[in-house]
Amino acid sequence: LEFRREKEELQKRLQSIEEAKLEGDQNLSELSSKFQEQEEALKAAKQANEEKEIQTQEAKTKTATLQKQLEEQEEALKEAKQANEEKEIQTQEEKTKTAALQKQLEEQDAALQEAKQAIEEKIVQHQEEQTKSAALQAQLEESQLQSTAYKQEADKLLAEKEEAQNELKSLEEAKS
Repeated sequence: LEFRREKEELQKRLQSIEEAKLEGDQNLSELSSKFQEQEEALKAAKQANEEKEIQTQEAKTKTATLQKQLEEQEEALKEAKQANEEKEIQTQEEKTKTAALQKQLEEQDAALQEAKQAIEEKIVQHQEEQTKSAALQAQLEESQLQSTAYKQEADKLLAEKEEAQNELKSLEEAKS
């Protein structure tokens, strides 16, 4: 009777151990399944993280490239502005030079016009003087002709006077 009771207790214990083992196996199976799920989730998370890291790196590279392009464009714009300012200064200088040359040209033209006018006045004066000179020459020639005529007349009168004096002398000699 004692033996049977011990046997029954042992069988009960064995059964409870079997149940516990079954429960343990079931728990282990569940844990193993959960562990596999977690491992896959971790693997997926790592992969997603790596993809994000690659995307982040690509974005950083793009950003750096865009930053460099922006800096280059800013530099090019700065250079273009500077070149434009220099051209503006050159244009202004050329405008100033052109205005100065224009003024100089106008002054020279005015001086040339004055010189032309002065020359024309001198030509007119010269023509007037030539006309006066010709008139004086004509007067002089006329005076010379008159002078010659007067001289001839005087010579004639002188000859007549001499002749008359000679006749008077002859008469006086004959008288005496």
